[in-house]
Amino acid sequence: MSDALLGDDLNELMAMETHGLLTFLEASTPYVTPAMLKAWAGLKAMAAGAAQRAAKITAMLQVIEAPVRAASFETDVASLHYASLEKLLPRLAKENRQQVEAAQRAVDHASEHPEMRATLEAMLAEHRKQQAWLEKQPGAGAGAS
Repeated sequence: MSDALLGDDLNELMAMETHGLLTFLEASTPYVTPAMLKAWAGLKAMAAGAAQRAAKITAMLQVIEAPVRAASFETDVASLHYASLEKLLPRLAKENRQQVEAAQRAVDHASEHPEMRATLEAMLAEHRKQQAWLEKQPGAGAGAS
């Protein structure tokens, strides 16, 4: 596969890691009820992992000499400042499913770069683990199609 496709995949992953809902929530802090404190702690840990993955993605983009494309938050996240975590979990689960799909595409396109492929496979496994955790959270399955 061409490095151009891999660069596109890596930039898509980068945008999700650095400008996804999880990153936005970490910066803005949603309303967290006492019942959701444990889930919030888990999400903050996931957000820390996103920063680490973004650094790895940047390094991979440099290896294939692909530019890092600018990304921004989706415009509708501005209305989420005062949303409760319970209301946001379905959306977080959906976004993570999209990250699993994007990571799988990147793995598929990294066949010419074994070390990069191994890193992407580890990221994919991490996102799948996060998905399993998210789906166990109260209400995460509701409306997350």
